[in-house]
Amino acid sequence: MDAEKAEKLCKICGKSFRSISAVYDHERRHAKKGPYKCCRKVFFSKANIKRHRCAVHGEEKTFACEQCDKRFSIMADLTRHLKIHEEHPVKFKCTVCGLEFKKAHDCGDHEASHRGDKQHRCTCGKAYIHQTNLYRHKRKCNH
Repeated sequence: MDAEKAEKLCKICGKSFRSISAVYDHERRHAKKGPYKCCRKVFFSKANIKRHRCAVHGEEKTFACEQCDKRFSIMADLTRHLKIHEEHPVKFKCTVCGLEFKKAHDCGDHEASHRGDKQHRCTCGKAYIHQTNLYRHKRKCNH
């Protein structure tokens, strides 16, 4: 094995990575030492704390898709998202504003946001327009 490839392997478990910085992030997980802290949580990478700050604290998502205007916390998430546009043609269109979606449930959730319709409900009584918000809630809810 050449030296460059060896540098991209975790010294603890041997997992390989595309970059040396990804190896460092991964090795910090073994040590349970995340350099970034917020909300009494530990984050092992700048990307993850940036995602957290945008999702929980409302920091601006600075990377926007030019095809659908969806916004992302980090460039890597936008890059991954752009593959959706290459692989899947638009199939569903919002009847209110014309925004286009690849998946029927995404279009349905979007149209519900125009109506303020909170159709995704938890057994505790909380309701959400978007299914992803209900999913996030259920991870914390004991019902």
